[in-house]
Amino acid sequence: MANRCRIEISIPVEAIPNETERRQYQALNKAKQRWRQKYPDGAPFGEEYEQFLTSQPNVASDLYASFGDKSGELWIQPAKLRYYLSKHQFSEVPMVWGFKHSFPWWSEVGFAKGEKSCGLLVPNQPEGRGWLVWELEVPEVLENLKYAIEVHEQFPVNNQAWEWQEVFRRLCELEQIYVWFCKVNQMSSYAVATLDWAEVAANIMGFEAIKENNSPNEIMANIKRMSKHTKQLDSGKLSIEKFREIYADKAEHYISITERDPFSSERIMI
Repeated sequence: MANRCRIEISIPVEAIPNETERRQYQALNKAKQRWRQKYPDGAPFGEEYEQFLTSQPNVASDLYASFGDKSGELWIQPAKLRYYLSKHQFSEVPMVWGFKHSFPWWSEVGFAKGEKSCGLLVPNQPEGRGWLVWELEVPEVLENLKYAIEVHEQFPVNNQAWEWQEVFRRLCELEQIYVWFCKVNQMSSYAVATLDWAEVAANIMGFEAIKENNSPNEIMANIKRMSKHTKQLDSGKLSIEKFREIYADKAEHYISITERDPFSSERIMI
């Protein structure tokens, strides 16, 4: 079974930008409340539950969301929301980004200085498995990502692109998550992002490792170190040879284009 991770977006229901969509989600929440009152022991899924929802007024059949209360305010964690580009044209923005096995570094760095929550799945069993969540407001996530992107964009690469291909790849990965968070932020500047380790923490991380996890801040520390080295190179305090030793792909791993086997990508490794 895959160990799934995800970033989930939550916003106040009242902050949903489109009025029609906002009313539909409010109706869905009321329908869920009526279900719990009518079937207190009934599971909120399955054929009977779906039939119940379709019988309720103003509930759209393609809406999926969970609801919660924050300081007396109704919050929603939807699967997607619509962003209207014009009166009749819209883009569906996913409010969940799923990953398999673990979080890549570029999805974690935005949560630097975020609020960490963790705990045991089974109380009083510290050697067992646990859960792990990082949470931060989306505008702050964007600030972290913007800083990481600027550091990579200002990185002093030379014309030997093969030496710095890792830098270009990292910048491309940062762009993916930054653009998504920009879309979410345009939906609502009140949005909160949750980095949920889900089954990874539950299945393969012991509780001691969960308690010690500080990955978002450690990744951001490396980005700041990268910025420091760039400034030292620009000022002459760090030599280009030392800089290349730290960041460039090693020369011994590079095979000149004119010396490569033209069938190398087609060979079957036995």
